[in-house]
Amino acid sequence: MRGLVLACLVLGLAALPVMAQAEKAVAVTSSSTPATQKYNSTDAQYLAMVADATAGKDIDWQKLRELYTETSFYDPYGGAQAVWYMLQRAGQQTVYDPSPEARQEYNNLLAQHFAHFRSHMQALDMIEKGHLPASERNFHQKALSAITAAITATGDGKSLDTAFRVIDPAEETMLLKTYFHYNLDSQEFQQKEGHFWDVLNYTDPAKGEKGSLYFNVDQILTAPARSAQK
Repeated sequence: MRGLVLACLVLGLAALPVMAQAEKAVAVTSSSTPATQKYNSTDAQYLAMVADATAGKDIDWQKLRELYTETSFYDPYGGAQAVWYMLQRAGQQTVYDPSPEARQEYNNLLAQHFAHFRSHMQALDMIEKGHLPASERNFHQKALSAITAAITATGDGKSLDTAFRVIDPAEETMLLKTYFHYNLDSQEFQQKEGHFWDVLNYTDPAKGEKGSLYFNVDQILTAPARSAQK
């Protein structure tokens, strides 16, 4: 995160019932008028892919993630915290108010941020607390795995040229700690020829070895849906 703060300065940038309802929510949001929902054509394209994924169809997760960064839902800076907070609040509302309207609000948010790993982590947290059906656990775990696979397919993270491409700073720590099981030592920011990277220096506790993982953050810093443009 410190690396991205520095980058901003450099750039001058100041279940099954639920899943069934999620699919319905996607259909509702996709068909809503722009004047009412303030959604653009990319939003609709993205939500259509989410509906396919919710229906059990195979989707291109790389394309889904790219589309997400072009939607009105995407927040390139601090998005992970915002996604968790919004879903947590909406999820708690369904606990106190089990109405179809409250559930649809939660499902709408889940659909909008489906490409973000935090949405699935929050849903899994709801499942663990008994607020969502346990039958949905496998669905969200698979989505998390698909998101991780989409990130690791972009490179090996061993150099600037083969850096992992991420769409949220929180994906860096998620990959470092939960995928590689490394301990973070320090973080730095690098730029070269108009491209930008966060570099996470780590220790592998299993081997006692130190190393670095490189993350390309171009998509975050040049996102069409930057907060300043909303």
